[in-house]
Amino acid sequence: MAAEQSNDVQAFIKHWSAAPISERSQYQTFIIQLCRLIGVPAPDDVRAGDLDYCFERSVQFRHDDGSTTAGRIDCAKLGCFVLEAKQSDKRRDGGPMDTAAQLAPVGQVFQTRTRVIAARR
Repeated sequence: MAAEQSNDVQAFIKHWSAAPISERSQYQTFIIQLCRLIGVPAPDDVRAGDLDYCFERSVQFRHDDGSTTAGRIDCAKLGCFVLEAKQSDKRRDGGPMDTAAQLAPVGQVFQTRTRVIAARR
């Protein structure tokens, strides 16, 4: 399944900046919509059940004392990234990690990329 790109950066930022949600309840939806926004496949878009690009990836955390514990990574793509979704009061209403401020660069990059593509046509 190909990723269907959305051009409405401001609507995405507005929607997620105002969302009074918990980390667990909506992070997968957020990531899927972010992937659509930037025009890349989301987990399971290319191959359902792909453990190399998935949500809730099982891992073994290794500790300094040699012990291990089972855990999960919120979203991971082998060889590319690990994403852990976190929620905090610091992300609200102008806090140091305000969601709107954190999402603003996404809009800037997307708008620049769109202008470059349009200029090439």
